[in-house]
Amino acid sequence: MRNARMKAAIVSLLVSVVPVVSVATPVAAAPADGTACFESDNPQWAPMRAEADRLVVSGELDSAKAEAYKCDPRLIYQDFAKAVTDPAQAKVTVTQVFPTQTAMLAAAKKAKNKCVEGYFLTHELGTPTTIKAKQSINFCFNGSAVSDWSGVCEATITAWGKTTFWSFDGCPQNDWIPYTLNKKHNGGIHHKTRLNFINKTPWTYDVSTLLEQWGHYDGTVDQMVDGKLLHR
Repeated sequence: MRNARMKAAIVSLLVSVVPVVSVATPVAAAPADGTACFESDNPQWAPMRAEADRLVVSGELDSAKAEAYKCDPRLIYQDFAKAVTDPAQAKVTVTQVFPTQTAMLAAAKKAKNKCVEGYFLTHELGTPTTIKAKQSINFCFNGSAVSDWSGVCEATITAWGKTTFWSFDGCPQNDWIPYTLNKKHNGGIHHKTRLNFINKTPWTYDVSTLLEQWGHYDGTVDQMVDGKLLHR
């Protein structure tokens, strides 16, 4: 009987020291001044903290900034507001099928139908990039008028944007506005789009951006972002 009790005790001891394996969750490191991190135990911030680590590895986010964001996510929205309101930080790109407008016009003149296709205007908001707003313009021209215009109004929310609770709220304005020359001739087409984005946290405001492209009767194109002409 005594031996039986000893065996039972040994088995009980072995069971009690079996290690428990768990998956590590990114956590926020407390600041050096000893203050506590904001909502460090709130699971809604775990995806953001993991994405911050990934962005550090890819070189898209400074490690010190990442640690600050992981400790206090509210700083993300403060920096986003600064980036959006600072025109010096605007990230705008124009993508076209041909490397230059001259090359595009030369190809169009050789074609049976003189048409311009694939002019994409993209505005990236936030650092790291949070939102990518995009619109395009396609049209045909004959030297005095334009026709057959089309294009898209769309947006992409990056992984960083999704983990910081941004979403695309559509294009409340997506207008095609013909304009005339000397009040007689159809001189071109104006693609005017406004894209809205919303955030579900209380630490920032919803944002929008106005993207515009003009396709002219001679096949040239102009772009404007939030009232700023990119070139002439």
